Amino acid sequence: MNGTYTVRVGDKAASYEINLKRKLTIIRGDSGTGKSSMLNLFRRKQNDNDPAVRLNSNVRCAVIEPQSWSDTIQKHTGDILLFEEHSFLASSNFARMMKYSDNYFVLITRLDYPTLPYSMDEIYSMERRGKRHMLVPEFKRKKESFTPSLVLTEDKRAGYQFFLNLVEGTSIKCDSVEGKGNFLTKLSNISQVGARILLCVDAVAFGPHLNEIQKIIVALERIATIRWLAPECFEQLLLASDMFMQHSDYSDKISHPEKYVQYVEADKEAVSWEKYYLHLLRELVENAPASYAKDKSNLDVCFIENCCYRGNTCHLQSLGDKRAIVLGENTRLFANVFVDTFQKSVVFVDGIDKMKSFD
Repeated sequence: MNGTYTVRVGDKAASYEINLKRKLTIIRGDSGTGKSSMLNLFRRKQNDNDPAVRLNSNVRCAVIEPQSWSDTIQKHTGDILLFEEHSFLASSNFARMMKYSDNYFVLITRLDYPTLPYSMDEIYSMERRGKRHMLVPEFKRKKESFTPSLVLTEDKRAGYQFFLNLVEGTSIKCDSVEGKGNFLTKLSNISQVGARILLCVDAVAFGPHLNEIQKIIVALERIATIRWLAPECFEQLLLASDMFMQHSDYSDKISHPEKYVQYVEADKEAVSWEKYYLHLLRELVENAPASYAKDKSNLDVCFIENCCYRGNTCHLQSLGDKRAIVLGENTRLFANVFVDTFQKSVVFVDGIDKMKSFD
């Protein structure tokens, strides 16, 4: 199951609209915003086929009750499954079952679930506008003036190696927290007044940590300024660069993975967006001098150093600083690194939002 789905459900009292494009979506909201009422509408249609409830969906929608959640999930394929907050959602059994299930999952909950790999961009709050209820992203991407003094990455693999090379010889420091769960500890130890920190994370699976990190960012506002660089993953940042602009036949696959990701392959292998981008990148560099390790352990110099132009046919050849090409408009985050190219004020772009020009 893949693709985008719009589900509308309602009666005379209220209406709801949900837009889904990934396997897992989280819906939050304060009491009284309509979360439980929405689920009850689905239940009324599911259990009683209530004619007063209008349901508009291209695929079957089902509320999964906690009493028999495991058996019920196995009976569904290619459906949208909705879950109310319950302890079983935090279990490893649920995480494993969801991983190999060919359904879309919608969790209505106030809690964070570290066992589940959901995206920062798929956490929504319920917002009421009269009778209508809409989903609003909790992670809002902003563009603003910013220059970091410290870059923090999740691990010491390819992304860390790229940024370490980028800031070498400058006053900007680069460090790894050695695992996304360690950002909280690292930030809690920040004491330097005036610190300007850039968090480089893979948005694709950082959702469970977003809430706690946002809280500490607010708590540190008086002494530090903290911002995000959050592409889906480092491989997506590479693929979205002009380095691959010659591959027009791949542009849609890069820009709209929701149309192509098969979350469960024929051999029952589970596939995430991160694995999808990794496979796509390795496929594109297969016949080039560059390579990209499957475990992301080492970053090929072709993604850092300027092209060698040795006369070999290479579809990755690009003019200019290769690091700037990879970063695209995010070079504005590192104006002191690219001083010859960017003389204007630094503008923060998070790695997915794109600005039309540098003006």
